[in-house]
Amino acid sequence: MRELLIRYLLGELEPHEHDAVQRQLAESAELRRELAHLRSCFAASCQSDDDPDEPPRGLAERTTVRVAESDSYDALPTRERALGEAADPPVGALGWSLADLTVAGGVILAVSMLLFPAIRDSRDGTRRNVCQNNQYQLWRVIATYKENNRGYVPFVQPNENAGIYTVQLVKSEYISADDLVKLLVCPGAPLADSIRAKQFAIEIPTTEQLRAMRPDELQEARRKMSPFYAYCIGYRVGQQYFYIRDGQFQTPVLCDGPGTEDDGLMSPNHGGSIVQVINLDGSLKVLTSCKVQGGTDDLFLNTAGDVAAGYGRQDSVLGRSEATPGIFATELGWYSNSPRPLGQPLPYGGRSAP
Repeated sequence: MRELLIRYLLGELEPHEHDAVQRQLAESAELRRELAHLRSCFAASCQSDDDPDEPPRGLAERTTVRVAESDSYDALPTRERALGEAADPPVGALGWSLADLTVAGGVILAVSMLLFPAIRDSRDGTRRNVCQNNQYQLWRVIATYKENNRGYVPFVQPNENAGIYTVQLVKSEYISADDLVKLLVCPGAPLADSIRAKQFAIEIPTTEQLRAMRPDELQEARRKMSPFYAYCIGYRVGQQYFYIRDGQFQTPVLCDGPGTEDDGLMSPNHGGSIVQVINLDGSLKVLTSCKVQGGTDDLFLNTAGDVAAGYGRQDSVLGRSEATPGIFATELGWYSNSPRPLGQPLPYGGRSAP
């Protein structure tokens, strides 16, 4: 209330405020005493021999003479002049000094340190989701294939590479080569940077082209068929080699491609921290190691520690595009789940089962 009384004395109140204060003064003796006290304080502070509103006589004339008789810069005290010389000159159209720019740069750096990890995590999460979607779409094509081939997934013969999956799916007309190439890229893999920079391209040859290739050309073609993912190859029991077929739904059929032996074959996709696996029934698993089935079965190695056909149905092996079952025709007699002997090639997919 004292603030209102002060403003009342100074004449700073709005009309409605002025009327309200007057009504309260009329009703309250205490407020009237407070107002009288404030008025006396104002009166005491204003008492002076000289009028405070009037400057000393001759001040303007004396100041003008001093300025005219001296160089304004040289007349400055030494300390003030030194401080002026030490100050950073304005920089740029905005007149920022070097100190201003340094402070602004520090603020920007601090903000970027907070934002960049969140942006990176968001980007990595998006790429991981795209990779999951690509794997699921690939599984759908593979599932359609096996529905028309008595439950078999694409065949990987002993002398073929795991990337033959892509050749068979295109050959069987379950998907076009252009559409398949889009699904074969994991955006969270290091090689994806080369794809985005157009320094590397996935190439899916035809069966006729594969048969006409020289050994060195075939090796390069196998590497480029599907470098981001790994596919299940068959397994052996004694002297017989088996293809993967429906009936064991938790069998891994497709996953992120393995790394090198130096990093324990852990997939380099997604920063080398996880492996995304699609099972035969279409279920997805996200593993933090290369082990499956309670940590006993290695995704990329058989029980002998080789990148080759597994030893038994429980020993699933997923090989990168250029990996083969590692079996020579002279090792085995007949395919146990095929009427064709090893000497005869099996058909590349087709809509009728072999």
